[in-house]
Formats: sequence, C-alpha cells, structure tokens
Amino acid sequence: MKKRCIVFAILMVILLAISCGPSAAPPQITEEQINLAIQGIKDHPGVRDAYAGQDGKELNLVVIVDYGTSKERAKELGDSFVRLVKTYGPEPVPSKEIGEGIFDYLVGVYYPNKEMVVMGAKVSSADHITW
Repeated sequence: MKKRCIVFAILMVILLAISCGPSAAPPQITEEQINLAIQGIKDHPGVRDAYAGQDGKELNLVVIVDYGTSKERAKELGDSFVRLVKTYGPEPVPSKEIGEGIFDYLVGVYYPNKEMVVMGAKVSSADHITW
C-alpha cells in the first residue's frame, strides 16, 4: 500500500511539472503572409497604407485611410484586414463572422495625419472585433 502511495505521489509530481512547464511558442505569421494581407487591404478603395506586426500572440494592425473616411467604413476596413490576415496566415479561415482564432488583434484605423478614426480589439476567443 505504501509503495502505491509513493508511486502515485511521484506520478502526480511529474504530471504537475509537465502541466506547469513552459507552453509552446505562439505560431508565427510569416513576412510573406503579412505582405499578402497588406497588399490585399491596400487594394480597397480609400486605403493609403497598412502595417501588420506580431508581438507574441498579439497582432497589431494599422490601416491609413483617406481623409473623410467615415467611422463605419473604417470599421469595415479593419474587419477586412483581420479577415485577410486570417486568410493568409496560420489561423482558421473566416466566413461571414471573423471567427475565433489563435491570435489577439489590436486594430487601428488612422488618417494620414495620425488622427485616429477608430480603434478595436479582438481576443482569440471572440468572433468579432469590439470597436
């Protein structure tokens, strides 16, 4: 009986060590995937430039739009940029909803003078951007 308790205790310590060990690194989005998404969003009318960068599990997306772009149009462009990143990157391809994924997103849409039009965020477990 005593041996069983010792074996059980050792197994529990090993299991605890494995479960508390370092987690796998977040998937990386490649430079090529980023460039495809940027080119895709720049093809939309009213988009002057775009940027995408990764910091661990977080993707930071920026869209520079023409002056006079409405907040609603800016949100549509932000949604489109996330869909493009997901389409070209390692995440599940979105459908009508952006859908859940593996990355957290911070999306900013700005005028050329750096004035913010809209800012939104989406955590990996959410299916849409919260503006």
